Amino acid sequence: MPAATPIGRPRDTNLSAVLNATICMASTGCKSRALPKDFPPYPTVPGHFYGWSCWGRFASITLIPVMAAREKAGREAVRPPASSTAER
Repeated sequence: MPAATPIGRPRDTNLSAVLNATICMASTGCKSRALPKDFPPYPTVPGHFYGWSCWGRFASITLIPVMAAREKAGREAVRPPASSTAER
């Protein structure tokens, strides 16, 4: 997860709870406004989600375990081919 910036207001949001809320949204298909109250407030979750998506955090979260599993299986740990929607 991204480190807190040294300038500005101190972070008061638990990033682990934001990630759990994002996983809950992805697995259940619920909207961020409909998340249970034990997750961070509504604007916080989509704000972090879109930022992480733009920075490529989710791509790295999924790529690293796939590459490790390929190495464990004795296969070459290569990056998967670019998607068909990528710019050429």
